[in-house]
Amino acid sequence: MRELSRLTILFATLGLGCAASPTVPSDSGDNTPMPLATCIVGWFHDAATSACDLGCRASTPPPECEAADCIQRCYVGFGSDGSEVEGCYMFSASVGTFSSMAATTERTYATTETTLTRSPPGTARDASCTATALTLDGWSVQPRAGAGLARALEMLVPESTWRGAPLTSE
Repeated sequence: MRELSRLTILFATLGLGCAASPTVPSDSGDNTPMPLATCIVGWFHDAATSACDLGCRASTPPPECEAADCIQRCYVGFGSDGSEVEGCYMFSASVGTFSSMAATTERTYATTETTLTRSPPGTARDASCTATALTLDGWSVQPRAGAGLARALEMLVPESTWRGAPLTSE
């Protein structure tokens, strides 16, 4: 049996930040800047997607690879305790599943009013946050994950890898 780890605790913490709350309403559409330290807690994903390729080269490809609508995208989760986890997944709406592309990566982060520092590498980046997105360096926008994706990541990411998990929409 897997021990209760820092990663498991991170996801318990993220679960509180990802649910709809008065601090960070997940589906409000509000683009008003919010305090970075509280707004950053939760799940974000890359704005762009690409067709499934790399993950489908596995000797036994996941079920999403058989669908024409298969996409791959990366995500990041920030816990209120300064823990961070990131990874990439493949998703197919027509199949209704998603799979991790590799094991998750753990690190820590810290914020000031206007910067995010991830360790490693330890370099501060300009950052701002709204209820709908995290913006880094003034141009790299990562949308906040929708409620369905956030719940799925909360359940699956502590396992580090997963295959063919149910997900009907991102």
